[in-house]
Amino acid sequence: MTPSGLVLDASALIALVLGEPQGDTVARALDEGPAHLSTVTAAEVMAKLRRLGTDVRRLGELLIAAQVAVEPFTPGDVGYSLQVQDLDDARRALLAEAAPPQQRKRLSLGDRCCVALAMRLGVPVLTSDTTWAGLRGPVEVRLFR
Repeated sequence: MTPSGLVLDASALIALVLGEPQGDTVARALDEGPAHLSTVTAAEVMAKLRRLGTDVRRLGELLIAAQVAVEPFTPGDVGYSLQVQDLDDARRALLAEAAPPQQRKRLSLGDRCCVALAMRLGVPVLTSDTTWAGLRGPVEVRLFR
């Protein structure tokens, strides 16, 4: 049986929680199958929402209502995250120095953990970060903006 669903990154979850213009695109993606979220991403989003003055309880309520599975970061995910770092290093090495700074930026630890979860589960990852589109690896990256 082929795995179904997708992994949400921080930008997708924030768009959904804050009702941003593309949040409806994220909501539609949730209807396509089970959604997963790394505990690392959950912590990142909670911190961001708190900085914005948003009631973080809203995140928990939304995850329950949308039936998003919050997945642990496992010892195996550590290896996957290192593979993602190698993919990111290769992506950056292919860019010319003249590439815009946004394209040259490194994936954050949270980004790598999110992609690692998608690798473990064998499902696509949903993000608004165009940097991820340059990864040449075993994970499908779906952009929602």
